[in-house]
Amino acid sequence: MWKYAGILILSILISTHVYAQEMMSVNQVHKETYELYQKQQWQQLILLGEKYIEQGIDFYYLRLRMGIAYYELKKYRKSAVFFQKLSQQNPEDVSLKEYLYFSYILGGRNIDAIRMQNDLPQSVKKKYSIGKTKLISGIYTETKYEFIDDYTVDSDQIQEQTVRNYFHHYSLGLNHQLGSRVSLFHAYSWVDLKNSSVLEGISFNEKISQNQYYLKSSFRLGCGTELIFGGHWLRTKLKGYPLSAETIIESAMKISKLKGASIAGNGNGGNGNGNGNGNGGNGDGESGEGGNGDEGSGDGEDSVPASTVEIEPYVNTQNSYIGILGLHQDISNWKVSLGLLYFEANHLTRWQQELSVRYYPKGNLNLYLMGGFTNQMEEKLETGWLNRQYWKGGLGFRIAKNTWGQVGYSFGDMYMQVENEGYSVFNGVNHVKTKIDISCYQYVFKGKLSLFLLYQHQKEKNTYVISDILNSQHVNVQSITGGVKWKF
Repeated sequence: MWKYAGILILSILISTHVYAQEMMSVNQVHKETYELYQKQQWQQLILLGEKYIEQGIDFYYLRLRMGIAYYELKKYRKSAVFFQKLSQQNPEDVSLKEYLYFSYILGGRNIDAIRMQNDLPQSVKKKYSIGKTKLISGIYTETKYEFIDDYTVDSDQIQEQTVRNYFHHYSLGLNHQLGSRVSLFHAYSWVDLKNSSVLEGISFNEKISQNQYYLKSSFRLGCGTELIFGGHWLRTKLKGYPLSAETIIESAMKISKLKGASIAGNGNGGNGNGNGNGNGGNGDGESGEGGNGDEGSGDGEDSVPASTVEIEPYVNTQNSYIGILGLHQDISNWKVSLGLLYFEANHLTRWQQELSVRYYPKGNLNLYLMGGFTNQMEEKLETGWLNRQYWKGGLGFRIAKNTWGQVGYSFGDMYMQVENEGYSVFNGVNHVKTKIDISCYQYVFKGKLSLFLLYQHQKEKNTYVISDILNSQHVNVQSITGGVKWKF
């Protein structure tokens, strides 16, 4: 019995000693970190705090001082992690809410900042003139114009080619904030496009107008987690106008020589003399019964008509649909995004899977690195799926107090792809092999108004047919996009 009693007493003494040592350690850490806090030696405070946390010494004021240290060093995405956990322990602390709100704003986590906006203490709102969220929270407009060299193939044997001559895009959108967790963005866009097209050796001018409506909804699921749903509807109308009658006759002659076919029309037939349709002459039948015989005296050459060929303009209207599902997750200095898009166009179905990562090495918006991968699955007409992939990378950086720049580079097989969460649709006829983006953002009126300018340079692959042989050439396309966004 005395044996067990001795063991119990010894255990109590050891536990008391350990507890006393822990209390001394906590008091010592509290004293050391408080001194560093008062001296504003932020980097040393962070290193010491991380060391003690690894050793198992962790308490509220240690993390509070480390969060403030990260904030003072402008590592806002790091400070947000600390303040977020502390706010769960002490939700009524006004200064803590202020630190957390601005850590979100300055670290680029706007959706988390908006969630807090209506619940901020009145003293903080008054201090920084922060109002409540509004139903209409912003308006956005942009326009894009392309600078395109003439890459028409100069050949008498050309059978098929489409050349883009003119491209202009306009867009107007509205932002809506529905409470603290849901936001909407929708926009109307219009595209004006002109092509030169050769089809079966006959030349046309094409005018294309495209009306678009885009809708995206964002749901905040938790701290740093955002779910995206959206859709994009496009209505494309194409009008093709044949060139002058003289050009049409020349083109018809090319078709006759290349294809060996006759073209209906008013003129001297190849095997007879008269106005009949077909191979006979004056008659309406194939054998030319009622005509002047098998060997006419016409001036034609190999079934080539000698007068105007009637080729009517053509009109084609098509509806295309895009469905969008996305997920964004902020993790300290990282932001990871996943996307799945459905695109139905040209009577084909496409599925697009996306993965993108953004890294903030300094924990703020002064510098960030970007990388992404996209896989597109296109339904084949016969069977199976055709896969295309492309990669993108880039970086953004602060140029001045309210000015940012961004550069990006994409390479791979880009064709009929959808970007920017379904907002940007590339449904041209050329394959894009590489793309360079250079953009600049300027914020004025305390960030209420933002202006941006984007320059793009694309190397595209254009295909054409000469003498039944498919050929290709690389062309350079440059564009300028400018836009304005006003936040209410």
